Amino acid sequence: MKKYHKQNRNYFICALICVFISSVFAVTLQFLKGDVLDYAIAGETAQTGRYAGLLIAFILCEIFFYFCYKQFSARFVVGCTKSLRRDIFDSIIRRDFVKYKEHQQGEYISKLTNVDSDKICYGRKQSDLSVREQERLLEEILSCVIELARCDAGTLYLLDGDVLRFRISRNNTLKNYSNGEGMPPVLLDRANVCALALLEDRTICVEDVYHSPDYDFSGPRRYDARNGYRTRSMLVVPMRSRGGEKLGVLQLINAMDGDGQVRPFAPDMELLMGIWLHDIGKVTTPLEVMDKARRLSPLQEAQLKSRLTEIWLTRRIDCLEGRSDSGGLEAFHQDIREVEEQIDSINGAEFVTDDQLAWLDGVKQRTYTDQDGRERSWLTDEEYEMLSIRKGTLSRQELEKMHRHVVMTDKMLSRIRFSQELTHVPEWAAAHHEKLNGKGYPRGMKGDEIPFEVRIITILDIFAALVASDRPYKKAKTVEQAIRILRFGVKDGELDPELTEQFIESRCWEGVYGRAAEKEFEVNV
Repeated sequence: MKKYHKQNRNYFICALICVFISSVFAVTLQFLKGDVLDYAIAGETAQTGRYAGLLIAFILCEIFFYFCYKQFSARFVVGCTKSLRRDIFDSIIRRDFVKYKEHQQGEYISKLTNVDSDKICYGRKQSDLSVREQERLLEEILSCVIELARCDAGTLYLLDGDVLRFRISRNNTLKNYSNGEGMPPVLLDRANVCALALLEDRTICVEDVYHSPDYDFSGPRRYDARNGYRTRSMLVVPMRSRGGEKLGVLQLINAMDGDGQVRPFAPDMELLMGIWLHDIGKVTTPLEVMDKARRLSPLQEAQLKSRLTEIWLTRRIDCLEGRSDSGGLEAFHQDIREVEEQIDSINGAEFVTDDQLAWLDGVKQRTYTDQDGRERSWLTDEEYEMLSIRKGTLSRQELEKMHRHVVMTDKMLSRIRFSQELTHVPEWAAAHHEKLNGKGYPRGMKGDEIPFEVRIITILDIFAALVASDRPYKKAKTVEQAIRILRFGVKDGELDPELTEQFIESRCWEGVYGRAAEKEFEVNV
């Protein structure tokens, strides 16, 4: 992140200067308020008016410098974010595994399906890399794939003429890492599972290598006997460049379940790929939209609070100068506080009720006279529009930006040349917001137009979003609440009824949340 901070340091420095000046004005205001009250009590009208004018001028200066601070800080954040997103997007296109290792979905695309030998490491060819750089790159590839596939071990082979050369191996149980020195090459013989996967360009899944008569597994048996290990499940994935050039093979060993027990690799890897990659397009969604926790932006909130403060101070000054009855001053102050509290509640609420909308209408109708003698509403049109959003925190324009992530998912994945077994991944991943009643997006598919696999991804995506605790714009739902919402989706014709009930009956979320979930959630199915 230091690189991005350095690129945008001017905005950061300006923001610090502005917030310091704004703080100075804020402190000075406290003294001016006292002076205004003192002169007013003493009956010195001229001095009261002069200091009241200074007070208003200082308020405006404070607002101005606070506004500048928010602008510069926002530009600093947006600048850093844009630079980061640009590097992430570039990583996906260039297959830069080292740069992108913390973004699991992008890694899985580039590392597992489409290693581009001519574009690794910011456009440098492998021949331009040092031996150590190549080794580190291959280590990153293998480590990330093992983590994403949730398996115990793996080996990476690279094609060299008519043989596959053992380049790197990792085994978590044995705590073993090998760079392949002294290992014999693998001939491109169809009896060898790695060679066959590369020759036929297909992913091969074996449940137990000791009970598979289709391939020669003498090598794993010798490895097990020598190291006291037991190779069971295996997944072999061919690697190609974007142009279709055969590069090598990834051999993954012993898939692990949540309890650390060996299990077979998922036979339907295509569906899992679709699930893993369905939201990859969100890397292009602005963070200020994706993570928006409140309806009003920070700047809008600050402006609204300053306006309410101005309304209160103006009323107070009018009372002190005799232009208004001071009898209801305390009640008016309480009214201002209640408006602030209610707006704060609406601003962060998941839903806005009819009563709250009616209350907002009332506040919108209230007016005051500003220092220039103009009559203004307590709420601007933009503030009223944002606070009136019924569900969620995003405006129509912001929702359009959010919805665009599925289009970007389709564009990004369509540029990847998947192996034969994974050809449907782009289609399934990009359609996970489609609904059976045709009210989904982006294509408005309905009924039988939506593939069976997409219906599964949609149910999983909705459930995961509901129970997620890392979304700043909403509180996490309990499993029981999430299931109730899924059933409402079935009732509204959005979700597949049979698949939804099968998902609920499976209680598969317990494998994600662990044993604690069984005690925390009481779900009636």
